[in-house]
Amino acid sequence: MIRAFVVAAFVLATSAASAGVCAVTSVTAVSFGAYDVFAAAPLVFAGSVTYECSDVDPSDRIVIEIDGIADATGWRSMAGPRSPLAYQLYLDAARTVVWGNGAGGSATYGPVVPVGGSPTTIPIYGRVPARQDVTAGAYDDAVVVTLNF
Repeated sequence: MIRAFVVAAFVLATSAASAGVCAVTSVTAVSFGAYDVFAAAPLVFAGSVTYECSDVDPSDRIVIEIDGIADATGWRSMAGPRSPLAYQLYLDAARTVVWGNGAGGSATYGPVVPVGGSPTTIPIYGRVPARQDVTAGAYDDAVVVTLNF
């Protein structure tokens, strides 16, 4: 069984223009089942992050980041029994825009004008490349989701 978890942490800030507040209200873990080292296709999976804002001003903007890419190969990695398992998180369903903190070729969600008074859910798309030579066992990682308002 291979698992990846998204752990929510967030930063609350108030813009000078309003007394608004935005916060991450829930995270659906980015998790997936068994990884077959012989499968020709990558393993894809999804999770989500939900945020809610109140008392927003039309000039307010939010940005949501996921902590940076973990290694020099451009892939995040899950720790496992002997060697890491590479994976990546994306902003788009086509899995072409790496979701990160804006560094190293990654992008952030936003800046966008927050919708006041109702939750907004953003999907997190993931992929584990095919044919990685890893041993059987549990693999996991934790990332931090940061909401800047």
